[in-house]
Amino acid sequence: MFICAIFAVKTFENLVDTGENIFPSSIYWLVDVQDVAYAHIQAFEIPSATGRYCLVERVVEFPEILKTLNELYPTLGLERK
Repeated sequence: MFICAIFAVKTFENLVDTGENIFPSSIYWLVDVQDVAYAHIQAFEIPSATGRYCLVERVVEFPEILKTLNELYPTLGLERK
């Protein structure tokens, strides 16, 4: 699962360093990196595939991401603020 870049670096870094989440009410669009790769291949191979395409597997809110991070990294002690 790929988490959008805006979350992946700054938000996680801030959570680890300060324990604060800087985007408490945000939503994030998630997509599997393999789906992104497949879409790029399709765009290259199919001549009629022009323009831009939005790839989203699912949308989650920050508390769900925080819960997942707590399950994966319990020693970080991340809490919802």
